[in-house]
Formats: sequence, structure tokens, C-alpha cells
Amino acid sequence: MNTTRLKKVLPAGFAFFSMLFGSGNLVYPLLIGQNTKGSYLFGMIGLTLSSIIFSFIGYVSIMSTQGDLKKYFSEMPHTLYFFMMLAIFLIIGPFLVIPRCTLVAFGGLKELFPNIELAYFALFYLLTAFFLSFKEEKVIDIIGKYLTPLKLGGILFVIFGALYVLPDFNLESTSWAHALSEGIVNGYKPMDLIGVLFFASIIHKSLETQLAEENNKDPKELNRRGMLVGLVGLSCIGIIYLFLLFLGAKYAFYTEGLDKELILPRITTIALGKLATATIAFTLFFATLATSVTLCNVFTDFFVNTLLRGMISRKSGLILTVVTSFVMTMLGFDFIDYLAGNFILWWLYPFLMSFVIFKSLKTYYLRMKST
Repeated sequence: MNTTRLKKVLPAGFAFFSMLFGSGNLVYPLLIGQNTKGSYLFGMIGLTLSSIIFSFIGYVSIMSTQGDLKKYFSEMPHTLYFFMMLAIFLIIGPFLVIPRCTLVAFGGLKELFPNIELAYFALFYLLTAFFLSFKEEKVIDIIGKYLTPLKLGGILFVIFGALYVLPDFNLESTSWAHALSEGIVNGYKPMDLIGVLFFASIIHKSLETQLAEENNKDPKELNRRGMLVGLVGLSCIGIIYLFLLFLGAKYAFYTEGLDKELILPRITTIALGKLATATIAFTLFFATLATSVTLCNVFTDFFVNTLLRGMISRKSGLILTVVTSFVMTMLGFDFIDYLAGNFILWWLYPFLMSFVIFKSLKTYYLRMKST
């Protein structure tokens, strides 16, 4: 592989990983491992199918339209497209993902300080996301240069520390069909496919700027770099999923019945002791903050420019995003998980997956026809 290309692609790939890897990615692989125990490999297969593979197919297909969502969904009736976009933006913004990020970050700190109040933490966390989102043009730099190293370093420290002192339990096995189903069903809930569809435009613009600075006008080079960014970002997620799912299975005896956002902090405490709990609190804070900052920007731009057509300022839009996220956070993780399972799982996500398959087959057919 071209060394210069690799040097250019890796930061973008890690930034892509950081944008995608948020709250759900740190919860649901552990939950799948906990529920599948000795059959965790089948759970991993299911998770890989519904999350990583479909996300990569979606990424490749939307990059063929330069990350332009309107162009990507052009076959869809306008009214259906509008309401689907509205539903997705509400979900990835203040009604689901941002509050879920806040709660997962809170779970890490609660393991360290059991008496901490959610309201105070949520206020501090969301205000931090607000100020980091305020300079829109600096978001990619902030995520790529500062938040990603903190996130990745902390996650790897916790994973390898917990792997070093694995409990010596014989895991009971569930049926392979149950484990596979568990992986597929809970693999929807991190919503990687939705993230890919929305963050692809950011990656595409970033790569265009990169090539313009190099005075490189080769569209094939843009495609190559785009493909590599997707491979780097989603491979990082897949590898971490594998480790987290394994830990969820191995530590299932200690974590069954816990609130979902407390599973990883509890594993850290058991494996590495109370002092290491500060590490997981730090990790979860920055792991989710990168996603929250990105989503605050994505939702606010949609809300201000598309829904309200510039009737309010971007600053006012950010304030409304943060306030709504705070209210939803106070409703708790179980309510948010119920909303995700009963809305996204049974309607929106399967619909999106079907459309991605249709779009990919159509793109492939047109390419074959033109050659």
C-alpha cells in the first residue's frame, strides 16, 4: 500500500471510528456476551453481520453519492424521505443517542462515586459538548487529534487489563440459534449503519479538502481513500466488539442483573481494582463525548437549516439540542433502550437495511451495464 496514502488515511479512519463509536458500542457487545456465555462466538457472528458488514455495505454505497443523503435516497418519495430523515435525526440527536451517551458516561463515574447525582453530571457533560460543538469548523480536528487518542487508549487499557485477569469459570452454552439471534438483534442497537450514512458526508468532504491541498484531482484516489477510511474505522469497531463480547461472556456471573450502563465499569472494578475505576470513568467520558459533539453538530445543522430554514441562529439551535438531550437523559437508560428496541429495531432499521441492499444492487448493476 502507498505509504503516503496510508499516512493520510489513518487519521481520517480513526476520526471515523471515533465518531461512530459511542454509547451503544460500549454496552451492547457486553450484553450479547453476557446473554450468550459459552456460545459467544455465534453471538459475535450475528453482531458482525447486523452491524459491521451492513455498515460497510452502506458506507460504500453512500460514498458513491459523495455522502449526499438526498441523492442517496432519491428513489424514495419526497414525503417518506422527509419523515424518515426527521425520525433519524431525532433518534441520533437529542431524543436517543446523545442522552444514551450521557448516561453511559455517567455509569462510569457512578461506579467511582455511587452518590453522584445524574442531573448535575448531565448538566456538566452536555455543557461540555455544547462548547466543543460551538466552533463547527474545528469539530473534526478536536475529535481526531484529542478525543480519539483518549478514547482508544482508555478502552484498550481496560480491555487488556480485564483479559489479563479473566475469571476461571466454565461458561454454560446456549443454543447456537439463540446466540446468533442475540447477536443480530442487539447488533442493531448501536445503530452503526445510521451513523455511517450520516457521517459519510463529513468524511467525503474531509478527503476532498485533503486532495485539494495536495492538488490531486484524481477521482479514483478519492474513492481509494474513502474505501480505506471505512475499512480502518469499521475494523477498529469490529475488533473492539470482539474483545468486549468476550469479556461480557467471561464476566457474566458478576454482572447479570446490573443496569446496562454499569456492566463495563463493574468489570473494570472486579478485574483491576477500585483505582482502575477512575480509568473507566475517564474512558467512558471521552468515548461518548466525541460522539455527542459530532451529533450535536449534525442534529443542529438539520434542525436550523432544513427544518426551520435559518429562522433561528446556530447557537440557539445548539442550546435547544442540549436542553432536549438533558430532559431525555433524566428519563433513564431503560426508557431509551425501550424506545430503541420498539422503534428502531422493528421499523426503521430493517427498512434502512432493505434500502441499502436495494441501492447497492442497483449501483452494482449500473456499473456492470456501463462496462
